Amino acid sequence: MNGSSAPRLTISVRGPAVGPAQLAVRDLIEILGRTEQALKRIAEARGTPAPGRRGRKVKAVEEQCRLHLVSWAAGSAVAGLTLGTPNRPDLFNEVGQESLDALIDHFQWLGRDQPPSPWPPFLIRGALEAYAALGQALDRGIDEIRFTAYDRSHRCAAFTPKVRERVREMLILPDEPGRERRTGRLDVLNAHAGLEGRLWEPVGTRWTCKFHETVADLLPNAWRRTVTVVGIVNRAKHEIIVEALLIDDADGEATSSAAPPFWEETSLPELESRQQVGAIARIEELTAAWSSAPLDDDPLADVLEERRRRRAAVRSTA
Repeated sequence: MNGSSAPRLTISVRGPAVGPAQLAVRDLIEILGRTEQALKRIAEARGTPAPGRRGRKVKAVEEQCRLHLVSWAAGSAVAGLTLGTPNRPDLFNEVGQESLDALIDHFQWLGRDQPPSPWPPFLIRGALEAYAALGQALDRGIDEIRFTAYDRSHRCAAFTPKVRERVREMLILPDEPGRERRTGRLDVLNAHAGLEGRLWEPVGTRWTCKFHETVADLLPNAWRRTVTVVGIVNRAKHEIIVEALLIDDADGEATSSAAPPFWEETSLPELESRQQVGAIARIEELTAAWSSAPLDDDPLADVLEERRRRRAAVRSTA
């Protein structure tokens, strides 16, 4: 595939699952989609208007960070891309290019053995979330994703397992007093009163999660999986205002297929070990899992309503 526009960015991918100019479609979509998502979030963080200009409108910023595939080459698998809206003059002082420069800075900084302090500009939590999601491609036979920007100079940086691990460490580190992290299984999503969910910790403690809009696009893949959330905790209400979410890579697509058959006879200790259920230390942990609402006279209707809510929540966040 050859386009008429010279690429301003190339993304080359190598690893056992990559052939000469050959890459799984789902991996290509994942890599390009998460890269574009990161560029948009960096641009939003840079949103201070330039002198003499009005504020940058969100839609225009997104247009300048949109990626367009213009070439596809061998080597490993190399995608050539441009940024912005085709056939239109660049707007807002090269917003897309500025965001791309920041992305290269981030990956170079994250790839160092001991990244210096402070963090590079615009390495916000939203960008880290996009980088963490990009890392899911590394679990499917990809060893490295290399980004090369062509403009003022040729600058490159690589996204590797080392970079991903550093992203994960930074993402789940509560960086301010009042913020905590919790790990558990997300088994309910509800979009009727904002983005809400229910998180069960291995010890059986239940938390109501209220998700910030920056993690909304991660929720469809997080449902019924083990996740780590970071946010402001209200212990009295057992509530977490979630600002960051990280899906456990070990709890991936094979989770449901690895479950034991329904009719398999399982001893109580084996079941306890599989479900990671611990002993209850305080009576409050037990009562927190009980609803104060009256019992429903029609259990089947309640189950059907819950399924309808889950489907609506997934559609609204897709």
